[in-house]
Parts: sequence; C-alpha cells; structure tokens
Amino acid sequence: MVHFKTQLLLLAASSIFYSQSISAQTITKSQYVEKYKDLAISEMERSGIPASITLAQGIVESNASNSKLAREGNNHFGIKCGNDWTGDNIQVEDDDYDSQGNLLKSCFRKYKRPEESYLDHTDFLMNKQRYQQLFSLATDDYKGWATGLKSAGYATNPKYADILIKTVEENKLTEYDKPRANTAEVLVADNGKKIRNPFSVKKGEKGIFKNNTNKTVVAQAGETLLEIATRYEKPYSKMLAWNDLKPNDPLYANQFVYLESKCSRFKGTKKVHVVAEGENMYIISQLYGMKLSELYSRNNMKLPAEPAIGARLVLSSSNKTAVKLQDTKSPKTVLPINSKDGKDDKTTPKTAAVASKENLQYNKVIDLLEEL
Repeated sequence: MVHFKTQLLLLAASSIFYSQSISAQTITKSQYVEKYKDLAISEMERSGIPASITLAQGIVESNASNSKLAREGNNHFGIKCGNDWTGDNIQVEDDDYDSQGNLLKSCFRKYKRPEESYLDHTDFLMNKQRYQQLFSLATDDYKGWATGLKSAGYATNPKYADILIKTVEENKLTEYDKPRANTAEVLVADNGKKIRNPFSVKKGEKGIFKNNTNKTVVAQAGETLLEIATRYEKPYSKMLAWNDLKPNDPLYANQFVYLESKCSRFKGTKKVHVVAEGENMYIISQLYGMKLSELYSRNNMKLPAEPAIGARLVLSSSNKTAVKLQDTKSPKTVLPINSKDGKDDKTTPKTAAVASKENLQYNKVIDLLEEL
C-alpha cells in the first residue's frame, strides 16, 4: 500500500513538473512584447533601429522566445556564429545542407541572457556594411526597415518583409517607436507644441559636473552666458567659442554650458543619436559635449542644414549614409529659450544683444587680468 502511494505521489509530482515546463515554454506574443519592449526602446535610442522592428524580429525569429534556440541559447534573433564570433555557440538545425542534400546543424551564437542577444542584434546591424543604408531611414519607417532587412539578406524566406510588417501591425508595435515620456521634462515650445527637453536630465544642477569629460554647468532660469562666465571667472570670449555661440545668441532652457573646450567626439558608450522633435544640431552638440563643427563633419553635413526628426546622427565615427535633412519650408519646432519663469520668453534675444555690449567690456577686463 505504501509503495502504491509512493507511485501516486511520484506520478502527481511528474505531472505537475510537466505542466509547469509546458507552461514555461508557452509565452504569448503579448507577454513577449511586455517583457522586452523597454529593452527594444533602449536599443532604438542607442542605434535608431525601430523598436517595432526589433520586437517583430524577436517574435518571428524566436517564436516569441519559445524556440529551442531562444530557450537553450538565449538567441532571439537567429544570428549565426559567423567568422568573427568568439563567444559560446549552440548547434541547431536550420537551413544548412551538405553536398548530398542532408540537413546539417548550424552554428548559432549563444548568450548568457536574452538581454545580450538584444545588444548583439543592434551591434550586428550597425557593424555590417550591408545594413548601413537602413540607418538613413526614420525610426517610424517600419515598412522600409522590414523591406531593407530582407533585401540585405537577413533571412532567406522570400516573404520575410511581409511577415515582419504583419507582425508589427497585428501586435500594434509602432507605439514603441515613439520617445518615452519619462526621458526628459515636457516643455512648451515656441509654437505651443509640447516637446521634451533633453537637457532636463540635469535640471536644477547647481555645481560643476563632467559631461563627455568636459567641465559643465546648467544654465539656471533667466541666466545669461555673461553671468555664467562671471560666476566661474572665465573669459567671455572663450566661453562663446567653447559653446559655439555668438554674443547675441540666447541660451536654451536648462542648457548645458561648457567651462572648457568641447571634445571632437562623444566618448561615452552611445554611438548614435536619433533626432527628436525640438532638437537641432546645436542642441545635440551641447547635449553630448561635442564641437558643433565636428558633429556636422562626422555626419557629412554642412551649415545651416538641420536633420529631420528621426534622423540618425553618429557621435564618434563617420556616418556612412546620408542623413535625412529637415525640409526648409516646414515650420520648425525648437526648445524654449532660457527665462526666469521657465516659459518661452520672446524678449530674451534682445536682452542678450544688449548685454553683449557689457560682455565686450567684461571680456577686456578678464583678458587684462590674465596677462598680469
């Protein structure tokens, strides 16, 4: 009797284990999206690859993480080893055959965690020459990306582009191609539109901090460049040069102001900036602590051209694709200028122009002191 009860317990335990393992293997598409959407958005912000396309490829290539390749190798994008892969691998039957037509096991990249697969997917597309043309597309052009991936040879299925597009649309993935609401403070721009201020990450900062290895401060409400130069005892002429400004140029709300020369490239891990509404080349150069001329040069652009919303700008290398430019006839939306009440103050440029006369006198005094 005891032996029979033991068998029943073992049978029940194995049944529970089996049902749990089946349940663990079956992840729905909506569950997959919920789990990896933030990671896809982060990679979009890093590279310009639409989050919708990344999620769609993850769903298609890994069967929403239910495939053997995803379960055992954490590989969500079907990326094979290739000649340049030095990490772990997993052998899985795919589409490789020997000379007799027998199906062979293919070498796929293996990761410790799914997150590594997402990071490698971004790097894989960014570093392969055949995909470079895709990065001239906007982040909301999921159809262009889907077609481009197929044309560049990402998959052998002739209907791959259609499958990706269908996956995006059926799962409403385009909503993740928009900037996250919590990335920066929402401000009202010069035409009344609400946009996000990238400088808000350091809003209210009172002291000196390092941005791209450069000594940096945040322009406080209503503060002019002259006042900042005076406070930190810096020559006004040099402050203008370091910040790519002219005497009558106003500061933007919460703008980063540099107390020394900016760098020629961004030295952080981020390689690409996707242009958001309200941004221009100057704002982006200040955000990353890069010389404005270098940002233009690295992206094969010339003044006074401005990039379109969604355009991909490289920050440390040279852009191999043409940057999509802003239509000069279209109305421009820019961040509000710096004012005491935090609102868009239309009188600030005049104030700056008047102050520039005082700036010249101040500059002469500082230069004389430096010579002593």
